[in-house]
Amino acid sequence: MSKAKAHFERTTFETSRASEYFTAEGLTKLTEQSAENFGDVVIKELGDNALDAAETARIVPELLISCGRRRGLSEISISDNGDGIPPTTVESMQNFSTLTSDKAHYRTPTRGAQGNALKTIIGIPHALGIGGEPVIIEGRGLRHTIKPVIDAAGVPRLPRKVETIERAKGTKVTVPLPASPDLIDLDPTYWAKAFALFNAHGFIKLEQFGGGTDMVTRSRNRSNLMNRPRQSPHRSASICPTTGVARTGTTSLRSAR
Repeated sequence: MSKAKAHFERTTFETSRASEYFTAEGLTKLTEQSAENFGDVVIKELGDNALDAAETARIVPELLISCGRRRGLSEISISDNGDGIPPTTVESMQNFSTLTSDKAHYRTPTRGAQGNALKTIIGIPHALGIGGEPVIIEGRGLRHTIKPVIDAAGVPRLPRKVETIERAKGTKVTVPLPASPDLIDLDPTYWAKAFALFNAHGFIKLEQFGGGTDMVTRSRNRSNLMNRPRQSPHRSASICPTTGVARTGTTSLRSAR
């Protein structure tokens, strides 16, 4: 009498890859940068988006990089003078199964290499352990406050609070980052110089305040980037002759005290 052989059937599961945007390992694959360089990713990608927004509007780019401290965290804000991010673009960022970018099929030598920057930037604070802090996007008279929540299955949800604000021109994106230099590299001065060097047609301003983000900058050797002096569109501003970065009477390349 022969015994019937046991038969096992395998079940195929589908797992969302959206969670990759909210882990250090996943973001390292998506950005091709280690977690300690996520601060560079934030400034570089938001700066690229800001420059593209102004050029799309066919106006001279004006980029403001603002860095400060808030409740023991570093906070990076980048503003532009473009037409402002449409609400539909912010909404589409919640769908992590698609690519949300205007640069997916258009590349320039120094911009747009990632192609899905806003989604990775929303996930970076969570991946660095400060998921309770929101990313704030302002444009076209609206402020979108986004605080991701990851459920038990690892699927992200992006609750979004929308408020009406006076800001009608341009886009401003604010991203929280850890303040500890042991967790992240943060060198806004380097990026201000770099944007000025590679975008000689634009105007770059850098603000640092609240104790100074210089305190969280590692002692990495950086190139001494140069740019020719030029006229600033701001009446109260002057241009640093060696970096091309605009400085006003209340802001400078060094932290305000």
